[in-house]
Amino acid sequence: VAQTPVITGTKRLTVSTIRIARDNYETVVFDDHSDKRHDGWFLDGFTINKSSKRAENRDDAMETHREALYAARTEEP
Repeated sequence: VAQTPVITGTKRLTVSTIRIARDNYETVVFDDHSDKRHDGWFLDGFTINKSSKRAENRDDAMETHREALYAARTEEP
């Protein structure tokens, strides 16, 4: 559904939202560094590379994606 990279001086993350089944969407924050330096770190309710948030419809999934994207851009893990 959506994959958005976030690249700053200290972060290389991807916020990814996919449809995994009918009425079931999942948003995940991935660490794109080759050494996975933020693996397991927390960012706005997400554990990077480890956890996801689910939504039952596309609108809610995209809202979760926007919230995760904002956190990835403005917060440090």
